[in-house]
Amino acid sequence: MISQREVSQIAFRQHKLDRVIEKDYVISWIILGLANSSLKKSLAFKGGTALKKVYFPNYRYSEDIDFTLLEYMEEKALIEEFKAVLRKLEKSQAFLFNLREERIEKHINSLIFFVEFVGPLQATLGGRSIKVDFTLIEKLVFPIEERMIKAPYSDCKNLKRKLKTYSLEEVLIEKLCALISRTEPRDLYDVHHLFNLESLDHNEVAEGFRAKAESKKIDPRRLSHILKRKEATIAKLWEIRLAQQVDELPHLDAVTRKINKCLRQHGMA
Repeated sequence: MISQREVSQIAFRQHKLDRVIEKDYVISWIILGLANSSLKKSLAFKGGTALKKVYFPNYRYSEDIDFTLLEYMEEKALIEEFKAVLRKLEKSQAFLFNLREERIEKHINSLIFFVEFVGPLQATLGGRSIKVDFTLIEKLVFPIEERMIKAPYSDCKNLKRKLKTYSLEEVLIEKLCALISRTEPRDLYDVHHLFNLESLDHNEVAEGFRAKAESKKIDPRRLSHILKRKEATIAKLWEIRLAQQVDELPHLDAVTRKINKCLRQHGMA
């Protein structure tokens, strides 16, 4: 485990709270632990944390970890194998973890773990936790890619471990669906960032979005209307939710204009 001093130095340089850096560090090690476990073959890493940990190391900080199961697993087996990863990290890195089974949220298509931890800042166990969300069944539109994990901390930056990961196109269409089903400023931020990538074929993304939305029983034609309806709520939450995750937070008006323009240009509005 790195020292509290290293956490504080990084936080100072990046103008972040110490606890933001500590959580990112612990997230890094959980991902690295999974990439070195028997669960590796069964998981696809996704979401905003995947953007930071495999694609863009300087991307916004995230507070949770999201995976999709690529094959069926018994609930008990998933819990026990995940606990084994945490135990191994406790021995190798001196973390302290607690995964309380009574706090596991069981939904129709997901299991959500809340991993309590003690990291470099040595807070009391139970005071801090990381949400780990496992989607049980998901329609994948684009091929899965195996990607190297990028962790900048002194005790893990030289490790070369890979995880199966959603492609950028898959992350984007998931985020577009998320904009319809929930109100999270981070989804809007991520969509804006991905729409700005010249390497993505937006026509393929549009087609993939329609297929993904259909699989989730979501009407993709409602996206622009729903974004308009959520504008006031997102405006209130924009800086509150993202200020500690992003170095230079773009103005919300510019973000929404860009997204709406892309939606119109590619038949997603």
